[in-house]
Amino acid sequence: MSAEPAGRPSDPVPGAVPEVVFDADTHVAPASFTDLSPLLSPYWRDYALGAALRVDPVQAGAYPPAMVEGPDPHDVATLRAAVLDPPAPGGGRVTTAVLTCTTAFDVSRNHAFEAALCRAVNTWVAQRFLDHEPRARGSVAVPLGDPAAAVAEIEHWADDPRFVQVLLPVRGHDLRWGHPVFRPVLAAAAAAGLVVTLHAWGRVGSAPTTTGFTHTYLQDYLSHGQVAQSQLVSLVAEGALGALPGLRVTVAECGSS
Repeated sequence: MSAEPAGRPSDPVPGAVPEVVFDADTHVAPASFTDLSPLLSPYWRDYALGAALRVDPVQAGAYPPAMVEGPDPHDVATLRAAVLDPPAPGGGRVTTAVLTCTTAFDVSRNHAFEAALCRAVNTWVAQRFLDHEPRARGSVAVPLGDPAAAVAEIEHWADDPRFVQVLLPVRGHDLRWGHPVFRPVLAAAAAAGLVVTLHAWGRVGSAPTTTGFTHTYLQDYLSHGQVAQSQLVSLVAEGALGALPGLRVTVAECGSS
C-alpha cells in the first residue's frame, strides 16, 4: 500500500485563516422584562407585572465562578462587538452565529403564559437581531407544557429561513423528548427542516441523575452530560429517530463540546 501524497487540496494549510467560522451557540438575552413587555398582550403584561416576574440576563448562578463576565448581548451593537467583529479562535471572524436566548425566567406553570412568552422571545430575537444582522440566525423557543402550542410556534416561524433550529432544554419533564407525547413537536421541526437542539439547563423539577437529585452545585452542573445521554437514548429507544428519518438532533453545552 502506497502512502498518500502530502499536500492534498483537502489538507488544512498550517497557519491558514479559515474562511468560515460558525458559532453554533451564541447566547443573547433581554436586558430586563421591559424588553419583552411590548411584545405581550395587555393581559399578559398585567399578569407578569402582578406576579413580579423578572429575567436574569447574566445567569451567573448557572455556571462555575469566573465563567460569566457579564450580561449576554441584548442588542445588535453589543452582539457585533462581543462576537461577530472580533477575531474568533483561529484568527477568522464569525460568519454565522446561531442565537440562543437562554435567559433565566421565573418558573411559571401556566402553559398559556409560557406560549405567549415564547412568542415574545422569538419575536424579540427577530426584531432585535435578525432584522439588522445578516450573519445572525435564530432558534425557535417553544413552550414545554403544551405540545400543541409548541407545534404552533414552530409552524409560525417555519417559513422564516433565518430561524434554523428548535430549542429544547435537556431538563424539561419527567418524560424524555423521545416519548410519543412529544412526537408532534419533533415532527413539526423535521417538516420545517429545523434542527432540534438540546441545550443545557431548563426546568429543574425532575431528577438529573439515575439515582435521584443532586445535593451540591457541582454535581448538578456536571449532571447535564448524563441528562443529555438519557435524552439521546430516549430518542433512539422510543422510536423517534426511526419514525422521523428527516429529524436532525444536536446537543449544545452539556459537556459535549
